[in-house]
Amino acid sequence: MTLFEAAAEYAPRERSAFLARECAEDGALRHEVESLLAHDAAADCCFLEPAEPPSIFRPSATVDVEADDRRIGTTVAGYRLIERIASGGMGTVYRARQERLQRDVAFKIVRPGLSAADAMRRLEHEARYLARLRHANIAQVFEAGTFADPASCETLPYFVMELVEGAQPITTYCGGGSERHGLDLHARLTLFLQVCDAVHHGHQRGLIHRDLKPGNILVDAAGQVKIIDFGVARSTDADVTLTTLRSDSNQLVGTLQYMSPEQCAADAGDLDVRSDVYSLGVVLYELVCERLPYDLRRASICQAARLVCDQQPDAPRSINRKIPRDLEAILLKCLAKDRTRRYQSAAQLADDVRRHMLGESITARSPGALHRMSRWAARHAVAATFAACTLVASVIVGLTFLFVWYLSLRPERIEISADQRTARLVTISDHVLHAWEVRGAGLIGGAALVHRPAAWGGGKLAVLACSYATALPYGNDLAAFDVKDPDTPLWYRGVRDADIPADWRARRGYTATEFTCQSFWVEDVFVDDAHPGEEIIVSFSHKLYSQCMICVYDLLGNRLYAFWYDGSIFDCVAMPHAGLIAFAAENAETYLFDMGFPNLRTRYPHVAFAVDVTRPAPEAQFLATHGGDAPFEPAWYRYLLPLEANDWVTGWSVEQRGSRGIPGRSVLVSAEFQMAPEDEPCGVSWSVDENGAYDAERMTVGDLYYKSREQHADRYPDPHTIRLGPLPPGGQASSTSR
Repeated sequence: MTLFEAAAEYAPRERSAFLARECAEDGALRHEVESLLAHDAAADCCFLEPAEPPSIFRPSATVDVEADDRRIGTTVAGYRLIERIASGGMGTVYRARQERLQRDVAFKIVRPGLSAADAMRRLEHEARYLARLRHANIAQVFEAGTFADPASCETLPYFVMELVEGAQPITTYCGGGSERHGLDLHARLTLFLQVCDAVHHGHQRGLIHRDLKPGNILVDAAGQVKIIDFGVARSTDADVTLTTLRSDSNQLVGTLQYMSPEQCAADAGDLDVRSDVYSLGVVLYELVCERLPYDLRRASICQAARLVCDQQPDAPRSINRKIPRDLEAILLKCLAKDRTRRYQSAAQLADDVRRHMLGESITARSPGALHRMSRWAARHAVAATFAACTLVASVIVGLTFLFVWYLSLRPERIEISADQRTARLVTISDHVLHAWEVRGAGLIGGAALVHRPAAWGGGKLAVLACSYATALPYGNDLAAFDVKDPDTPLWYRGVRDADIPADWRARRGYTATEFTCQSFWVEDVFVDDAHPGEEIIVSFSHKLYSQCMICVYDLLGNRLYAFWYDGSIFDCVAMPHAGLIAFAAENAETYLFDMGFPNLRTRYPHVAFAVDVTRPAPEAQFLATHGGDAPFEPAWYRYLLPLEANDWVTGWSVEQRGSRGIPGRSVLVSAEFQMAPEDEPCGVSWSVDENGAYDAERMTVGDLYYKSREQHADRYPDPHTIRLGPLPPGGQASSTSR
């Protein structure tokens, strides 16, 4: 059998080589395997399929009445055969008219070819068993006997039973079928309870059905369940057990998809009512999950039996999350491989299904405290509602108190006083947690709350920019405080003498005390794993002159990048995916005075530029004022032209391009103009990419610009005369500052 199952997996052309290799010199073994393969190929490929449709949402197929069925129209034992209803392993069932009583019945004829002794024993037992049963959900047997069949030249047994009008398999009836019933879950369980009650009635009278499946559980036109076909049933009575064992020993009797594991073992003496409980569980599984617990259609008979005996069925809730957990527990208990863990009778199964439908605790699983509480609440609605309202009110009051308390402790923002001498750490409820004051001379130029990465301890940092202060040790520096300990700075950073370019220290006599922290920006400059969280971009400016040092710090205070620039920094934004920082600034280099622009003696040209932070930092060196690839040259550098337009600028900024651009690869450079105090501010903007390129024709111009131009045509030029250029007219950009 092992070789047969392995060989069956090979294509026919490859089997010969496989068998030659595995059987070697054992010719008898090879002959036996080849015989099994031949029988397997000749077998009906669908013999394992259930008699009813595989999907409960497909209507039952119309019975195929063979044209050469010569019994139709004949009279057998006083019954005229009208049409074939169904055909199974034990025989054929016809609709027949009983001439004496003029009633329609189901007339079953045992299939020709079975031994007369076996057929008679089965017929005798089935008729005797069913005659004992008096239940509304079990089809009643009226008569049994034999007749001489001219077609097969054999004496064949028959029996006459109640005809179930409009019968459909229970799965077809529940799922829709031709009548489109489409029952919901509650209605399906109600119908299933009729099945359990009928099966339990048979068990009480010493009867095991052994072939419970949708094809043998019919629903008539009135919605009443009728269980049929006890032809393979085995009595639990001692006086008939021996007879049944002789006819059934070592035979697979039933339909594999619905067989219990012990039934697949083909030992008729090892069956009891719990085998029917398993089959009921499979039927219920199909009703609830709309599929069978195992797919046996492509399995050999050995593989199918092994799956039923060894493989656990899929959990119902893995198929449909809407299936209640209690119902899932009931299904899995029915399908337990060990029969001692199943329901011990169909009545126990029905009781648990009823408990589930009534919202009570089931025996399939031990209820927890929460489960018991929910069941109690369902039974005592008024008391449960009062208790729930009281609990909810208490929780709301408690949560409100906790929320207010939390808001009074959670820092939300930093407020700077109007005189810029005090910064307050404030909660969302406006409670002041801490205040920083500048003693003596000095100002607080800026403040922000920054989230610290979890890798560096989490929490928030309060960052302050101090200017012109004399009393604090960090008076001219950038200082960072942990909001949980705001009295002492975690770190403070500023300009040190060694940071100043050597020629400026020697020629101008600049010292670190002459530089102060004017402003800072919090940006995510680096997006790699080595630099988690955001960074701080700081501008340290000379107190009297235009020179400044730009630094980038991480939240631990480490300096990551620095350069010197001669001019004022108005705004900046990171372009992380391009590895750049873009700046909006003024160019204060004096060489422009020598180029014939006397009007620039009070207002310097506005520029936008970007530095590449991925290259080595040009510390203690001034950045060039033209783009290039040298370490001290920016990635790109653009002037606002014409230079006369700089006199109108009241706002100069750079920001992220927005959702229309690639994040971190383009910026929006904007200029705000106001030519006269009575004019409304208006402006233009350009989208500039990582290479400094922009489309001059797609410049954004505000409506106020056009309105002001119409009112003051003598002052406002055509907006397209305003542009960004790489060099000022008639001049060459300088790379050093004088």
